[in-house]
Amino acid sequence: TISTSGTLDRETIARYTLNVTANDGLQTSHCMVRINVNDVNDNAPKFDQSFYSFDIPEDTAIGTTVGSVRADDLDVGLNGDVLYSLTAGWGNDTFELDPVKGTFKLLRVLDFEETWDFVLMLWNSLYTLQVLAYDAGTEPQTSSILVFFNVKDTNDHIPEFEQGEYNAAVYENVTIGTSVLQVEALDIDS
Repeated sequence: TISTSGTLDRETIARYTLNVTANDGLQTSHCMVRINVNDVNDNAPKFDQSFYSFDIPEDTAIGTTVGSVRADDLDVGLNGDVLYSLTAGWGNDTFELDPVKGTFKLLRVLDFEETWDFVLMLWNSLYTLQVLAYDAGTEPQTSSILVFFNVKDTNDHIPEFEQGEYNAAVYENVTIGTSVLQVEALDIDS
């Protein structure tokens, strides 16, 4: 009888090869025994980074791949096949996650200027999503990670004057360098 003498871990040693000898005192016989360690789903997928962050120009076309995540699972077969899903986050309607590849595609037009936070008085152009990686085993192991998408401003607005027309009057004898009129234009790009 061959029995285990310690714990088994397929990810460390997947196959044991033993040379077994039988001896009756006069005669000896040898055989080789191979024991394969079958996998159990004992490992969760592991992401290759502690978080992901991607910068996206606001003029990126719909359907463009804008980032990707990757997780590996040390198990084999279905226990090691990794799939992805979005669990929570502002932006689930803006980004689509491919459940097999782990890639993100842009679903809608981005506009940096729409992200002004009137309470905080700053641009809030950061989308934060939570991604779940899970294996395809019968009792899936999971892990999750945060993914950040930072919308970057592009120069897509023209400066606009506060008024369509300005008028001023000045005496002909003013000294050189005298201020005559101040006009103001605003460009909402950052």
